Amino acid sequence: MNVALALLLAATLSAPATAGTPPPPKPQSTGAFFALSVANVETVSRWYRDFLKLRVMKSGEAPNGIAKFALLEGEGVLVELIQHREAKDRAVVAPSVKEEYQIHGIFKVGMIVEDLDGIFARTKAQHIPIAYDMMTAKDIPLRSFSVRDPEGNLVQFFGR
Repeated sequence: MNVALALLLAATLSAPATAGTPPPPKPQSTGAFFALSVANVETVSRWYRDFLKLRVMKSGEAPNGIAKFALLEGEGVLVELIQHREAKDRAVVAPSVKEEYQIHGIFKVGMIVEDLDGIFARTKAQHIPIAYDMMTAKDIPLRSFSVRDPEGNLVQFFGR
């Protein structure tokens, strides 16, 4: 999106409604999307396919050969994995960082699921290490737990 279009969109969304004009509709989510930079697109793609039961919509390589990608989807979730030749591991770029939250930006992804207990049981049955055990949120009616994908990306699941 170019800057002028982004500014116009922002002004439109934040402008007060004039008398007699209904306010613009609020965005309504119908799913989730996240993209991850990974060292091995095949390994991580297989994990998201096998564990989360996502299907590969498309995969391939950039025409110049600098990156491979996989686009996976399922149950309202779209995940893009990109293996870029110039990407570096977080431990190399920021060796003093011990936890994801110590770097500004996205440090975990998450999904709201119908059967949290079923996914938790499947996680244990498949011997996938639990990064953060099942917990109940204090101020909201949700429980959650977290795992890490093969490259250490934190994935949190929420449910009632």
